[in-house]
Amino acid sequence: MIRRSSRWAFTLLEMSGVLMLLSLIFLLVAGLLLGALRMQSLSDAELARLRVQAALADQFRDDVRRSTAVLPTLGEQKTGPTCLILRQSDTRSLVYRWRERRLERQAIDGKQEQRQQIPVGSEVQQVEFRTTGRLVTLRLTERTDRQAPLQTLELSATLGEQP
Repeated sequence: MIRRSSRWAFTLLEMSGVLMLLSLIFLLVAGLLLGALRMQSLSDAELARLRVQAALADQFRDDVRRSTAVLPTLGEQKTGPTCLILRQSDTRSLVYRWRERRLERQAIDGKQEQRQQIPVGSEVQQVEFRTTGRLVTLRLTERTDRQAPLQTLELSATLGEQP
């Protein structure tokens, strides 16, 4: 009987090499998936921030367009960098007020009063109102990343201008 020396199996070294190669491929794929998930999370957060700012811009511009004047005072409130008083009619006024990192919109119609918290985003550091003639500006200063510099967004509208 003659024995043949051909083998049909792999050595331990060959198996180890294949396992090591498969492990490296698995690590690369896992790293790519984690990176993609992180990018998705960041883009979702940015999209949510942009949606909040778009809703604020629409509300603010609509309110300013429907207004006829900026009032210097209304009761105890005074127009200034953190407060904006808009007159929409003889009996209706709107007050935007920034305090304690919250933007509040107060509608006063005769003796009725309605308050509403306006979302501005979680990273907004400061809100400032400016009036130049008939142009009214809302300026948001925010930090989108702890290491990034402050960013400014300005929303402007003209009093009484109908689209």
